[in-house]
Amino acid sequence: MLLTVENRSSGPWRALDEDKPERWLHDTPRLQLGHPKLRIQVMKLTQLRSTAQHMALACFHFVRALPFKTLPDPMGVTSIDVLTMRWGDSHTKGLLFIAMLRCLGIPARLRLVHLGPAFLNGLLDTGGRSVSHALSEVYLEGRWMRVDAYCVDVPLGLAARARLLREGRRMGFGVHMNGQVAWDGTADALGSFNVHDPTSVPVADLGPYDDTAQLAERGLCPRMHWADQASWSISTALLNRRIRLLRQSLWQTPPKALDEPLVH
Repeated sequence: MLLTVENRSSGPWRALDEDKPERWLHDTPRLQLGHPKLRIQVMKLTQLRSTAQHMALACFHFVRALPFKTLPDPMGVTSIDVLTMRWGDSHTKGLLFIAMLRCLGIPARLRLVHLGPAFLNGLLDTGGRSVSHALSEVYLEGRWMRVDAYCVDVPLGLAARARLLREGRRMGFGVHMNGQVAWDGTADALGSFNVHDPTSVPVADLGPYDDTAQLAERGLCPRMHWADQASWSISTALLNRRIRLLRQSLWQTPPKALDEPLVH
């Protein structure tokens, strides 16, 4: 997750690109499709599944279960890094999801969008800047489907929506109140925004890409100057702290404020 350099649209929320799905099967240095660790994990998840849909769902559930946590700079991360860390954000969990699907011969790609600052309300003040968000597009049953319901782990998603309900808001804490939390492999599954809520849909759609490195190479998620990197590292630490407190609040009565100090 990164703040955008400028809060301006690069185009409306666009229709899916109708190119050949075979284009989205090849390997990249970030995906590392031939790495034994990735292939073994995919095999463990899918060896008892008989259809592409069920295999894709097994990968979805695995990635969704990884705790949501942000990195100061996700652009240099590989799918194997995410497997090793066992946590990630929309960019890094999406990268792993794409890699797992391509290992199975299922066309998949990342799509970069910018969401409005309300997306992180309650977690981080973005100063009015939009937020870079990556979702996945999966080709099954002859059509592309958009999926990002794996980004937020279930405990965090429940805690976030409970907080939104209590505060009477539709969007914030990295989720939409009416966003989806599951995927059945037959339709879109978007948890970060709701296409029927015009205030939540992306303010910019920058198109499909193979991996996070391609986003950086094309200047869509440029590497930050060291001073900006230091500032964002501090913001990331604060964001992750509040995410952890929010997740813990699911089992606390009454829930603690997200700016309260952690108890060690």
